[in-house]
Amino acid sequence: MKNSSPDNVSINITPVGTISSDDLSRGEVNNSDNSQEDNKNNNSEDSYKDFHNTIHSENELKELLASGRKAYIDNFPCLNQLPELPTGCEVTSLTMVLNYLGYDADKTDIAANYLEKGDYPDANPNTTFVGTPFDKASYGCFAPVITDCANLYGAHAVNISGASIDQFCQYVENGQPVIVWATMNMESTDYGSSVWIAKDGQLVIWPGMEHCLVMIGFDSAKNEVYMADPLNENVTTYNFSVFYQRWLELGCQGVIVDR
Repeated sequence: MKNSSPDNVSINITPVGTISSDDLSRGEVNNSDNSQEDNKNNNSEDSYKDFHNTIHSENELKELLASGRKAYIDNFPCLNQLPELPTGCEVTSLTMVLNYLGYDADKTDIAANYLEKGDYPDANPNTTFVGTPFDKASYGCFAPVITDCANLYGAHAVNISGASIDQFCQYVENGQPVIVWATMNMESTDYGSSVWIAKDGQLVIWPGMEHCLVMIGFDSAKNEVYMADPLNENVTTYNFSVFYQRWLELGCQGVIVDR
């Protein structure tokens, strides 16, 4: 496997699904009784995803699909998160990548001993897993948490959130699977399905249907992307355009493990 990185990766990481305490103090969440509903809608969708949408070119996906490029990582070891980890798609995805790289990793060991966990509603998913992946009533976590988890395990992970979809595809072309955030079955994101203020003062707007998978291939001519899906225990084919939209909605998140 060639563990090389795409050239000119531009990383622009913004906490996903959170609003700072400074924004709260400026009244950008709730300004008045008459505008509370409008503000809720704006913050649960516009503030959550629009920044990430605007840093990507409108032609980004169109150019990729017209390129005729394709790649596929053979012999990737798929795992099912169930039944042990009902909300453990993130650690299961990481475990698959670690095993592909030659580690003897176990998903429950990683979930129990290497994943930073915090209780709801104190936890911020950008810094800790909200709840525990062993509990079906828990939430999940985002790219920085999985990056830290992999590094604590002894691997070397890089948070590539904010890179373009073209750059994500370059990693796959170079033989590197990419842990990505989208939704279960690529269904619509349920913005603000849960909202809370974490202990660090961040307002967390949880994206319902959040799911973590491993991108191991794509075929631009067919508009297909191939994922090792922790809910399916096999390689699953999704429409690339739909995945791209869900990936944008989840903040263009990605993690690679290069050793």
